[in-house]
Amino acid sequence: MIVFHLKNLLLDKEISFEDIAKDTKIPLEEILYLCSKHANKINFNTLNTLCHYLSVTTNELLSYEFLRIDQNTLNQKGLVTGLLL
Repeated sequence: MIVFHLKNLLLDKEISFEDIAKDTKIPLEEILYLCSKHANKINFNTLNTLCHYLSVTTNELLSYEFLRIDQNTLNQKGLVTGLLL
């Protein structure tokens, strides 16, 4: 699972959502979306702008966390049949 660390970086650097939106010209709605747990995509131009503005690499802004799925839990809940894990 890809994890986006924008919200934590903004908190660490004491930058408000409004300030980064104004300074980068990225719409506030997009900043809020990227800071939410529902974010599932980002435009490369936006990624580049955020990395430049925050002086971070993509490795600091994004990370990959291995997601383990418990087959017994899935089977008990009837969520998956025939899935290779």
